[in-house]
Amino acid sequence: MNQSKIKAACRPIELPGLLVRIKAALIDTLVLMINMTATYLVFSVFHTIPDFSRIAAILFIFLVYEPLCVAFFGGTMGHLMMGIRVKSINDYSSNISVGNAIWRLITKATLGWISFVTVTNNEKKRALHDFSAGSIVLFHRH
Repeated sequence: MNQSKIKAACRPIELPGLLVRIKAALIDTLVLMINMTATYLVFSVFHTIPDFSRIAAILFIFLVYEPLCVAFFGGTMGHLMMGIRVKSINDYSSNISVGNAIWRLITKATLGWISFVTVTNNEKKRALHDFSAGSIVLFHRH
């Protein structure tokens, strides 16, 4: 094990509370709205694009943003700006897989804000969507 992993393993794990996670979700909502609006404006220039294509592009943004950011970067823009990361419950140094990140989004979207209720009621401050995807949200300290 290299020195940086040893140092990381010795640091106490810091878990964000509900307010930090809600702030990250609000930032992500804003990011999604900006991206969807920009897509709509670009498509509005081209009058020959079918409505189906416009809807598909908007859905693509919604369905791809969070899972890919979480799987490849450990978090979305909201997570990164709030200093938190989504990691595997089995290995706090590893991101979750794309499949688990997609399942996490599906669970979160299905349950809505209800998913966050469990954050305050368990030791590791995991939301229902974290339980379903095998993830945990941690503060990211350099």
